[in-house]
Amino acid sequence: RYASHPGSPTGFKNVGMTPRWISTSPVAFAPIGQQFVVTLWQNATFHRAFQVSAEQLQAATAAASAQGGTSVAALTSVADDVATVFLNDRPLGQAAPLPSQSMFPTPTELLRADHNLIVVCASSAGGPSVVVVPLIAANGSVLVHTDAFWNWF
Repeated sequence: RYASHPGSPTGFKNVGMTPRWISTSPVAFAPIGQQFVVTLWQNATFHRAFQVSAEQLQAATAAASAQGGTSVAALTSVADDVATVFLNDRPLGQAAPLPSQSMFPTPTELLRADHNLIVVCASSAGGPSVVVVPLIAANGSVLVHTDAFWNWF
């Protein structure tokens, strides 16, 4: 499993769920002086499978149409240091380094009414890789966020 930061990242607006920073190292969020292992470079791939119901997809599509857009959802990413984000085997983009947030529009053809998979390939030059990645539907509902159900390798 991963380590979860005790605090929530700032600047994320969500409905009923709070995304959490996740990392491959249990010491990632300890003060530098208390970290026992410091790596010069660490790569990690985080992944999370999740379900979207036909009703959720239909509501998101209706909201996107009402807003005049083609994006049924937006995936926001913050990474320390860099990350590439994929949804259902398709690249969404390269996340800007911390403290910047990157937002990736999710077109209708990328999100499925059924099984979906987010993959985040992260690298850090000064310690463990850490990321936070919520996916919010166009109608404001949270489809998935970083939590205890993410895995890494």
